[in-house]
Amino acid sequence: MDQITNVSEYEAIAKKNLPKMVYDYYASGAEDQLTLKENQLAFSRILFGPRILIDVSKIDFSTTILGFEVSMPIMIAPTGMQKMAHPEGECATARAASAAGTIMTLSTMANSSIEEVASTGPGIRLFQLYVFKDRNLVAQLVDQTG
Repeated sequence: MDQITNVSEYEAIAKKNLPKMVYDYYASGAEDQLTLKENQLAFSRILFGPRILIDVSKIDFSTTILGFEVSMPIMIAPTGMQKMAHPEGECATARAASAAGTIMTLSTMANSSIEEVASTGPGIRLFQLYVFKDRNLVAQLVDQTG
């Protein structure tokens, strides 16, 4: 893990270590996978411009996202079913986001409850709400976010 330099390398490790069904769940997109393909294309267009003879000893990546001050312009997107890959699932992700000083978004399809994630300690957390036909379920989920 110390030598990983990009997302593709993480993906190769996941493919090697996760059961096929679990890997396929994480590696795929919905329906025709159009959004997955578009996201990959969008990320491929992001380039870093090297700066020569610039003092890089004191770099500050901090910014605000949705009014929250974060350490870097990166947040953790909602990813459901994280306990399929790790026994601590979303709770571990919440702790990692907090330690990194950024935002974690909890998926409606999380294995860990809103309360379990909240109990991991301080941190900036958002919730991805799927609006189901059962509006009572939706109301319960909203109530749980406190």
